[in-house]
Order: sequence, then C-alpha cells, then structure tokens
Amino acid sequence: MDKDLDTIAERILQGKKYGELSKETVMRILQKVSGGLKKPKEIEKVAKKKLHQIYGAYFQGTDTKRLEKLLQKHPEKDDSFFKEVLELHISTKERIEFLPTFYNSIFKELSPFETFIDLACGLNQFTFPWMEKIQPGVKYLGFDINADIAIKSTELFKEMGLPVEVQYGDLLNGLPELPQGNPVCFFKTLPCLEQQEKGIGKKLLRQLTDREVVLSFPAASLTGKNKGMKENYKKYLNEIIEGLFEIKATLEFPTETVYILNH
Repeated sequence: MDKDLDTIAERILQGKKYGELSKETVMRILQKVSGGLKKPKEIEKVAKKKLHQIYGAYFQGTDTKRLEKLLQKHPEKDDSFFKEVLELHISTKERIEFLPTFYNSIFKELSPFETFIDLACGLNQFTFPWMEKIQPGVKYLGFDINADIAIKSTELFKEMGLPVEVQYGDLLNGLPELPQGNPVCFFKTLPCLEQQEKGIGKKLLRQLTDREVVLSFPAASLTGKNKGMKENYKKYLNEIIEGLFEIKATLEFPTETVYILNH
C-alpha cells in the first residue's frame, strides 16, 4: 500500500492545485484517509477533498507562480506589492483594510517580545511592513505547509534585508522548535486543524503554556455567512484552554475575533 500511496502522492504533487505542498504533508493525508479504501482513485479523490478543506479553499490559484509575477511587476517592492501579495490568500486579503489597527491592538496586549511567531502563516509574512511600523526592530518567524512559499518568501525578505524567515512546518507532525520568551499565534488555524485531527487544539496549546498565545477565529464562513460561528468558536476556545490558559484580552475585528491568552 505504501508504494501505491507514494504513486498517488506524486500524482497529486504534479497537479497545479497542490504542487506547492511538501510530500510529507500529502503522504500524511493519504495515510489518514486510506484506511478502509482499496481503490487508488477513491483514495486520491478523498485525499484531494481533505486537502481542499485544509489548504485549497484558502488559496487562489498557484501562489508561487503568482508571487513570481508580482515580483516582476513590482521591482521596488513598495506598499502596492505587499497588498497585491496579501490578496492571494483569503485570510490576509480580509485584513488589508484594518492591518494597522489589527497589529496595534494585538501588540498592546502582549508582554515585551523580540520575535512574532506565526504558525500556519499562509502569506501573513507579507504583513511585516505593518508590524515593523508599530514595533520597530521586531522579527518575524513563520511556519507553513506550503514549502515553496516558505522558501521563496524567505529568500525575498533576505534580499530586502528584513528580519523575516518562514520555515516549512506541518503542525500535525508536531510543533517545531520555537525561540523562548516570544508569543505564538494561530490566526484562524485551529478549526482547520481540528477537521483533520480531533483534539489537536488542546494538544498544541498544552505545549505552549510557557508563553502568551494569540488565537483568532473567523467571524463568518468563507461564503460570508454567519451561522452562529462566534458562539461556537467561543465554546470551543473555552474547552481547549481549560486548565491551561486564561483569556487576557478579546479583540473584535470585521472578519475575525482575536483572543490573547496567558497562563
């Protein structure tokens, strides 16, 4: 079966939609969905559906190629460049209009820190210019399952002389090694992870009680409908922080609610 899964993984990675993912991530999904399924086509179909839930629904097109086009379009890497990059990802696109308020509000609630750690960052590293304006000297460390974007964006920020690094990281394979004394954030991440592994939210938070944590949840679905999401996510939050964290602050924004947690 492992040989069959390897073949299916290669086929998925050769496609346009998921070609930027790490093989490690694709294999994890295949191994999870293959139980009870025998036909390769059926396994591939179910795996792609799961990949869409955790990744494809949030991205628009093949992002490495679109990022490269924007790099050519904006040789000066000005504000318009960063805004157009942020539009490639639904979560960051939603925040563009209120980014200054977003980070100013969050940073005010955090204890002094040097590095902003962003798990499952997507394209959030491209909000760094707004972070830096609010807190000069801040550093950024992101982790994401899109290996190509991690490599490309790290190279770009290095060329620009900005302290931004993005590493490949699949949170369902465990937390990466994180610098001590700095906050960790999950922007609209945990509900997506829970779809793949029930209980993962509490499992991850249990490893982070030595620091402040920033969590956010969407205020509406991807289709723009609010189906009691705030209430449901607040209930979920209370469940996963029980015995681990207290809510230090609750911040309301047009498209998401942010919670600052401390032990």
